[in-house]
Amino acid sequence: MPLATTLLLLAVSAAPATQGPEDLVYQCEDLAPSNFLRGGRVEGISADLLRRIWSKMGVPEQRIEVVPWARGYEEIRKEPGRVLFSMTRSREREDLFRWVGPIFEVRNVLLARKGAPHPGSVAEAGRLRIGTIRGDVLESELLGAGIPRERIEPVESMEQNFEKLRLGRIDAIAHTTRSIREFELGNHLDTSAFEVVLTLSTSSNYYAFSRSTDPALVRRFQTALDQLRPVHDSLLAAWRLGR
Repeated sequence: MPLATTLLLLAVSAAPATQGPEDLVYQCEDLAPSNFLRGGRVEGISADLLRRIWSKMGVPEQRIEVVPWARGYEEIRKEPGRVLFSMTRSREREDLFRWVGPIFEVRNVLLARKGAPHPGSVAEAGRLRIGTIRGDVLESELLGAGIPRERIEPVESMEQNFEKLRLGRIDAIAHTTRSIREFELGNHLDTSAFEVVLTLSTSSNYYAFSRSTDPALVRRFQTALDQLRPVHDSLLAAWRLGR
């Protein structure tokens, strides 16, 4: 075989294959109404919309893994070809990932037992013991607002936070109003026993892609999402999230 032909074949074999949607690992946490397990299937606004995006792109439905948030967040930061959702797009995270969205907006609050004192500001909330989800954006948001680290108690699940709140081991839970409400309803909790004592912020949730993901592929996802505006709006209405 001529040397030139041999070198050409080696170059072709060494060239990376084009990255496609089927090459990605899709992960989410178990947290309604965004994405959650029901009957062995991942449901929720983010999962439903992602399936519409795949269909729009002509891609067969892909497997979605449900993992603890802290694990998924660690993996997407270290490993290529990951998609984690839904993730709050914050200033601190902006350059760590590539983004497709927004999927929906949320209101981030502190939830406490009924009758608990209402802090007048985030600074005043520093007197409380606050439960968060480990690795969640609100953990870093509270720290950035000056809440002492020793006043923040991260756990793996909303269930653990509510149990600690019920037992008086924490004073408040930091999370979104919709996720809190879905957890209360899904677990048949007495919603009158709790109340929002402070609004922390509002934010938008996105699909986050590993930073090394081909930008052209990310643009394909965003274009498909943009073309699904009427479907997107209907899903937001169905999940009572609004636009």
